[in-house]
Parts: sequence; C-alpha cells; structure tokens
Amino acid sequence: MSGALLSIAILQVLTILVGLLRAKGLAVLLGPADFGVVSTIDQVVMTAAQLGALGLPFTGLKYMSHARSMGQQAFITTSASFAQLLTVVALGTTLIASAVFAWFPGIVGSDLVPYRGSLHAALLGIPAITLNILFVNTLAAAERPAHAARLNLLVALNVAAAAVIGSWIGGISGLYAAVVVAGVLGIVASAFYLRQSVRLRFSIGLQGLLRNLRTHPDIISSSGSVYLALGVYALSMLAIRAVVLTQLGATEAGLLQASLSIALTVGAILTPMNNLYLGPLVNQAIPRTQKVQAANRFASEMLVFLLLGALPVVLFPRTLLGMLFTTAFAPAAQTIALFVLWQCIYQIGYIYQQLLIGLDEMFYMAMATVLGYGGAALLSVVLVPRFGLAGVAWSLALGMLAYGSAAALRLGIRHRIWVPFRVVARSMYVGAIVLGASLLFSGRAEHSLVAVGARLGYALAALAALWASATPEERQHVRSMPTDLWGRMRARPGPSHGRGTSGGDINASPRSGSS
Repeated sequence: MSGALLSIAILQVLTILVGLLRAKGLAVLLGPADFGVVSTIDQVVMTAAQLGALGLPFTGLKYMSHARSMGQQAFITTSASFAQLLTVVALGTTLIASAVFAWFPGIVGSDLVPYRGSLHAALLGIPAITLNILFVNTLAAAERPAHAARLNLLVALNVAAAAVIGSWIGGISGLYAAVVVAGVLGIVASAFYLRQSVRLRFSIGLQGLLRNLRTHPDIISSSGSVYLALGVYALSMLAIRAVVLTQLGATEAGLLQASLSIALTVGAILTPMNNLYLGPLVNQAIPRTQKVQAANRFASEMLVFLLLGALPVVLFPRTLLGMLFTTAFAPAAQTIALFVLWQCIYQIGYIYQQLLIGLDEMFYMAMATVLGYGGAALLSVVLVPRFGLAGVAWSLALGMLAYGSAAALRLGIRHRIWVPFRVVARSMYVGAIVLGASLLFSGRAEHSLVAVGARLGYALAALAALWASATPEERQHVRSMPTDLWGRMRARPGPSHGRGTSGGDINASPRSGSS
C-alpha cells in the first residue's frame, strides 16, 4: 500500500506541475492585474459550483466507500444514484447562477462588472467542475486511488491547455470559452471511462434513485453538513479576495493569487492522499480502532512530505515566483512563508476532520469549518487594511488553528481519542521551521554561493532532525515506497470489478493504516 501512496504522490506532483505551468502561462499572457481578475472570477465560479452541488460530490465519497465494503452491486447502485442526481443539480445550478449574475452584475463588487461577459462564460463550466469531482471520488471509493489521481491529472492537463491557448487567442474571454469547451469534452471522456472501468451509469431510473435515498435517509443530513462546510469555505475565500480587490486593488489580488497558488502547492500532495486514500478508508465498515490508527499513522508520516514541500518555497520564494509567474510578482515573496504556515496548519487539521467524518460527526465537522474559515474572513476585514497580504495570511493561519483545535477537542471529549504527542510535536516542529526560515532569510539575496549554501544547510539540518525522530517502522515504510511502487508497475493488473484493483485494495489490510 506504500506503493499506492507513492503512486498518488507522483501523479499529484505531475498535476502540480500542470497547474504551475498554467499559472505561468496566464501570468505571462495577462499580467498581475488581469491575473487577479481571473482568480476572482474562478473563485466566483467555484463558489457557485460548491453552493449549488449541495455537498453531494463529497458526501458521495462517504456513502460510495461504505457501499463498496458492502459489495459490488451496492456500489454500482449508490454511485449511479449520485451521478444521476448530481447531473440534474449541476445543470440547475448553472441556470440559477447565470440568472443571478444577469440580474445583479455587481453582487460581488463593481470591479468585476466590466468582465461580466467572461463571468457568464465561466459559469457554463459548472457542470464539468461538479461532475469531475464526483468522478474522481467515485474511483477513490472503488478502491482505485491511483486511478483517481490519474484522472485528476488528465482533467487538470485538459483544462490548463485550454486556458493557456484560449487566453493567448482571446484574453480573458477567450480563456473561459476554451475552458468550457474542453470541460464538456473531458466530461464525456471521463464518463465513458468510468462506465467501462467501474460500471458507472447515469441512469438507474427514478425508482432506483428513490429506493437508494430510502435506504440511506441520512444522506440528506450528511449532505447538508457538507454543504454548510463547503459553502462557508467558498464564501469566505471569495470574501477575502473581494476585500483584497476592494482595499488593495487588482494588482494585489494577483499577488494574493500567486501566494495562494504556491502555498496550496505545498499541501497539494497531501490533499489527494487524504481524499483518495485516508477518506475512503475511514468511511468503510471497519472497527473504530483501525480508523484511529490509520489517521494517526497517516498524520505522523505525512508531516515528512509536508516539510519536504515547504522548505523550497520558504527558502527560495523570489526564485520560485520568478520561475512560476514573472518578476512582477516578486513583492509577494515577503509573505509566502506565512501562507505556507497556513497550509501546514490546515493539512494536519484536515486529517482529523476526515476521521470525524468517518465517525459520523458530519455536523460537527461543518461547525469546525464555519469557525475556521468564517473566522478567517472576519479577521481579514480587520487585518487586510492594516497589514496587506500578511493580514490575509495571518487570518487564514489563525482560522485553521481554530479549525484543527476544534477537531482535536471533539475527538478527545466525545470519543476519548487524543491526538498523539508525536503528531503534535512534529506539527509544531514543522511550523517552527517554516517561520524560522522566514525570519532568517526573508528579504536577503537568494542566488549567491553563500546564500544557497546557508539555505541548503538549514534544509538538511531540519530534515535530519525530523528523520531522527522517526520510528524504525516509519523509516522502513518510507524506504519501501520505491520498491513497492516498482512492484506495482511491473504487475500492471488489468481492470477489475472485484475487490482487488490496481488502485490498491484498501480492505486487504485495514490495520496497516496509511501504509
């Protein structure tokens, strides 16, 4: 199973590279100001998609994973129900969102009114966005996490190529026209692939859909909790972008997008491992102790990957901004480390939020998200006018600290499950290394031999100390990953509708947790 995790990690690295190439192309073609406009439009579309989807793509992961552990036929029926229902919901969301922005073009600020044509074109991509999330989660629930990561990579490549080509031909409006066309074609191809690989169907008939809803009446309450969490997240991020756009201007909004993109890249390997591996595992019908062991081991070991991703960013921020965007984005280097800190705090909290979901604490998970991201949005109103982009970073970091703390307290007080000291200590260590790098190297030259040597020395010392704290079992697990991956690649199993799949049979050894 370490091979499965490494497969996901490698595919996610490629997905990250695709996203960075897209950002680089758009930054060069559009410049900071228009890049900021595009990032705001993207957030509007994502907010509309998440609000309109009613939490169904993510709720689907929970119930499809549980159905998979009950048998293949239960999985087919459940996945078909979600696919059919979400198709209707996504089309309805597109119509409603288009009508709202046609009647109230300045609802998210007057700065976007000149771009309302591009915004309406972008809204047509909502069905593709929504169904892509469901399709990836369907493969994850089918015990094919590596296949899910591969599909995610292909979708990202398709959209990135369309965005760059479209913006090159027609600017912002050309970007969204090309993305919508590519999205429709991608959905058709993905649907055909899932039909062949996991027998996903878009129609089980109205009676089948109603029967599945009667079998799982808690789908409605669970979807409501997920909907609340995703809605608050999307609205909070949109509010933060609107505050920056209004208070600081379009150029600063572009710098914010660059900062968010790079910080999210740090956690971009952990997120799919969490969603495609840990999430389906803790939602299966297995004993609670196995779920807890999986989450704790996953958190402890994945902190190594988190530090590996964070160090290059916080040590060479100007270099990365110049490479991934343009030198016009260099002012964002001053606050990159704070955004990375936010992402580190979030990733750890998210692992234990997944455990809460696996323990059927959907509503509390939603409340923790409201506390974290709602609090961050409110803090940004106060901190952004005073501290600029640093105010955004501190707002997000403090909000995620509340988010993770709420999860830990709920697990401890309600379930008598306490986050291990090893995980807490490593989390604090990673945060200290990130802030230490910022304090030592921020604003200093990055390209001289002395500067490079000092930064490499800092990174090696940080990693060596973390490695020294690892248990023999953890070290062996990390060492075995390449060998396991090579064995999986040589085996090259064909498509299977049984329990064992080339994506990794999670049920084969649930005690192994994240290994």
